[in-house]
Amino acid sequence: IGKKKYAEVEDEMKDILTKAEALRVKLIGMIEDDVKAFDSVMGAYGMAKETDAEKEARSQAIQSALKVATDVPLRCCHAAREVIDLAAIAADKGNLNVISDAGVGVLAAHAALRSAALNVFTNAKMITDRTFAEAKLKELDGLLAGAGDATEKAYKVVEDKVN
Repeated sequence: IGKKKYAEVEDEMKDILTKAEALRVKLIGMIEDDVKAFDSVMGAYGMAKETDAEKEARSQAIQSALKVATDVPLRCCHAAREVIDLAAIAADKGNLNVISDAGVGVLAAHAALRSAALNVFTNAKMITDRTFAEAKLKELDGLLAGAGDATEKAYKVVEDKVN
C-alpha cells in the first residue's frame, strides 16, 4: 500500500488489510469466548449429582455447555479459513519486501484451523444431540476441505518468491 510498483493491486490489498484487521479483532475476542466456554463446561461437570433432579440438571447443563464449547472453536475455524484465503492473495500479489508475512500468516491460520478443529471434534463427540453434533462436524469438514492444499500452495508461492 502506497508503493508505485503495487499501485494496480493497492485497492485489493487495502481491502485485504481491512478484512484481516477485522479478523484479528474477532479472533482475539474468541480467546475470551473459549475460556468462558471451557469454564462453563467445567462448572457443569462440577454440579451436584446426588439426587435424580441434580443429575438431570447437571446433565442438561453439561450438554448445553458442550454445544457452546463446540460453536466457539467452530467460529474460530471459520475465521482461520478466511485468514488462509486472504494470506493466499497477499502471497500472490503482495509486496515482496514483506511477502514472508503472508507465508507466516497462512501457516499460523492453518495451525489455528486445525487446532480449533480438534476442540470441535472432542466436544461434538460428547454431545447427545447427534443432529446438532453431526451438523457441526459437517460444517467443519467443509472448512477443512482444501485448507491444507491452499496453505501449501500459498506457502510455496512465498517460498519461491523469497528464494
